[in-house]
Amino acid sequence: MNEGKKFEQDFIRSLPEGSFHLRLKDGGGWSNADNTRFTSSNICDSVVYYQGKMILVELKSHKGKSVPFSCLKQHEDLSRKTHDVEGVCGVFVINFRDMNETYMIWSQLVTDFIELYERKSLPIAYVKEYGYLIPQKLKRTRYRYDPGQALLSV
Repeated sequence: MNEGKKFEQDFIRSLPEGSFHLRLKDGGGWSNADNTRFTSSNICDSVVYYQGKMILVELKSHKGKSVPFSCLKQHEDLSRKTHDVEGVCGVFVINFRDMNETYMIWSQLVTDFIELYERKSLPIAYVKEYGYLIPQKLKRTRYRYDPGQALLSV
């Protein structure tokens, strides 16, 4: 199993008691020679309902100190879909594997960064400044996260 899927499983298992979680199925594809088709893509990985808020969550696990914009394609849809609806928020939860640090950051802040700066990636320094650190504990070989405070902040 790849590191991204492990992170996703660990994070979902760590959601606070009393939260509702819905994992959106990934679009599948099939290939026939040079003709490849895919189903439509989702706006995010999961929908979490927690203490009166619906949170659209896109989970990312990445090596290095920045995340390429190509890995954050959902930022526009998340920002647009959540902008005008009270109680609905779009967030990225980014696990920086090399640093053993995980942050939650609003999708609108990711969009703002992409539009304002001429870069090709989102640096961890920006995520640290504007996001929320999610405490994590290594339990033998897998992690346990504590996203409660971060989820309350949305």
